[in-house]
Amino acid sequence: KKYYTDSQAKEEVAKEDVIIPILEHEWGEWTETKAATCTTDGEEIRICSCDNEHKENRVIPAKGHHYGNWVYENAADHKKVCTNDSSHVVLENHSWDAGKIIKEPTTIGEGEILYTCTVCKGTKTGKIPMVETRADEPINPKYAPDLEEEERKIFSSTSDEATNGASFGLIRLQGKKTTNKAIKLRWKKVKGATGYIIYGNRCGKKYRKLMVVNNPAAVSKTVKKLKKGTYYKFFVVATANYGGKTKVIGKSHTIHVATKGGNKGNYKAVKLKNIKKNKVTVKQGKTFTIKAAAVRADDTLKVSVHRKLRYESTDKINLPVTKKGKIKANKKGTYFVYVYAQNGVYRRIKVKVK
Repeated sequence: KKYYTDSQAKEEVAKEDVIIPILEHEWGEWTETKAATCTTDGEEIRICSCDNEHKENRVIPAKGHHYGNWVYENAADHKKVCTNDSSHVVLENHSWDAGKIIKEPTTIGEGEILYTCTVCKGTKTGKIPMVETRADEPINPKYAPDLEEEERKIFSSTSDEATNGASFGLIRLQGKKTTNKAIKLRWKKVKGATGYIIYGNRCGKKYRKLMVVNNPAAVSKTVKKLKKGTYYKFFVVATANYGGKTKVIGKSHTIHVATKGGNKGNYKAVKLKNIKKNKVTVKQGKTFTIKAAAVRADDTLKVSVHRKLRYESTDKINLPVTKKGKIKANKKGTYFVYVYAQNGVYRRIKVKVK
């Protein structure tokens, strides 16, 4: 047992330790040190203000993708862009709808169709092929050109040829009989036609409307008050009513016919040189050349050639024919080829492909 004097006791008490409690951290605001992206985590830190040494880190979660609406990018694709990071882009092919026809195809021109993407609402246009028809069949009125549209082309043309879409086999227009001042025209009745219109003039002049024939059964008319010994040109259109409009469902090729009383002549027939009985058989894949000649009606009169012999197939895909009469048998079947002279006299050849 140890005894202290009063002064010693006071000194011991003075030396006694005093315990100071541990201080709590006083954290500052979180500060971002690494930004989070769409696909990677970020990071942030805060520092204790007591000693500026103690630090605490925590993760900032990745933001993930948040895409906007699909928008048109190009003819093939549409895209959507991440609103968090514009460098993140998704491309996909367009999803086109069935399309809307904005221009109907005809036998003389392509149609047009408008497609809309079901996702981004972008659009594109496409072509609709011309309506194919046999050369000796009328055009479906639904696809036939309007008469008003056709006449704009007819009356503005300086060519002696008919406008596009003409067919010999359908109407088979001919100059059947001539006098000094008149030419009788004859044609084949067209199924579905409600009437016919005759256009013509002197060769080399612009076409004029000569006659409107409202009788669907009519197959001939005589054009009068002509000059003798002169060449005239004619063509005929077959019309039908559809949708409140007059449609051109058929159009002949132009024929060139001379009146009598001069030194101008016409042809009376077409002679076939290598075909008998207007029939020929060709093997599929092979070719055959039709040899023909136009025969003058009067050997004392010279025929001014406005157009050489022409050849027309009823099926230009399966049995095409060149301007020199060479046919190619692409597909088995039975077809017809017309060989016609400038005044409309012709021969119809039956071609069997086997």
